[in-house]
Amino acid sequence: MIREETEKQGAVVKVIPEISADYAAGLMSGVKQAELDVLCEDDIAQDILSLALPNDLRSRVRIIPIGSAAAVVRHLAARYKEDPKRPACGFLDGDKGLKKQEHINLFLKTLEGLADQNEATLWIENRLGFLPGDTWPEKWVLQKHGSKSFDKPPDELGVKKEALQEFVETAKQADKHDELYQLSQKLNLPISTIVGRFIKCALEDSGAEVEAICKFIRAFL
Repeated sequence: MIREETEKQGAVVKVIPEISADYAAGLMSGVKQAELDVLCEDDIAQDILSLALPNDLRSRVRIIPIGSAAAVVRHLAARYKEDPKRPACGFLDGDKGLKKQEHINLFLKTLEGLADQNEATLWIENRLGFLPGDTWPEKWVLQKHGSKSFDKPPDELGVKKEALQEFVETAKQADKHDELYQLSQKLNLPISTIVGRFIKCALEDSGAEVEAICKFIRAFL
């Protein structure tokens, strides 16, 4: 690991501490190379992770939506088989947190014929994180609604606070993962318009969880 490198931002030269040789080489070539692949389940998970990270961390990682929790675990298994030292980690939805051992077991089963099961177990235990909350991301975001962080959205979305609260309560009853889509329908806005705003508000009311995500990712850089 290179201890530090500089990056010019306009007329300002910024010192970037403790970056990898690959990332430093990318800066010098003008093409940034991600130091860490962060695998997650879907686009909502990608948005949560992206908005939770400060830009100096976002610029050093690549957040990749893979699919289901099982798909994320199997991709991590493939990374381990290819090269255990290759930087990669995964985040599953919050409702998967109580089943971490099941995902570890799937990881080990996917590898097959392990020479050192203890080493592989330690590898996946240290590289498997979870999104905030104990439920799926869309529901977690709406559960956060009502905190002071959500004071601005009614004005920004052109709706009264009471009406937005009613729409949120209705959206909570939607099918799993369809909650934010249902809310966008009630607001007559594209889902892309509300997703980032609501996720950002939820994260602003989740300081400890945001710091945990940043700390988890920094450990690999």
